Amino acid sequence: MPPYGINGKENKMEKLNKEQRETLMGSTVVVFKFVKQGWNYMTREKIYTSIECKERKGWIVGFRYLPYGKEVVEDNDNYFVSYKKPCFPCVLISFSPMMNSVQVPMDGYTLFN
Repeated sequence: MPPYGINGKENKMEKLNKEQRETLMGSTVVVFKFVKQGWNYMTREKIYTSIECKERKGWIVGFRYLPYGKEVVEDNDNYFVSYKKPCFPCVLISFSPMMNSVQVPMDGYTLFN
């Protein structure tokens, strides 16, 4: 279970284009991994870890890019810009209409037929 975002190593997960995301939206999937957020307090970096879980069936309700690493703040005259990079894509999957969605890495699910 490799952690994401340690020492600035970018994860090479597949990024989906708009047509692929629209096709997958609402699809039924089987989930076997999810993403857990943590912190490296020594370097003050955000870390995401992929964790194996019991297989569950759910459906895709959205997509998200999770930023990891340090936050970069630029101060330009009268405003500042805050952003984190790099990011890696994940899928939001819900198991029930009454539950919040779960963040799942791109390699953590399979389509259910």
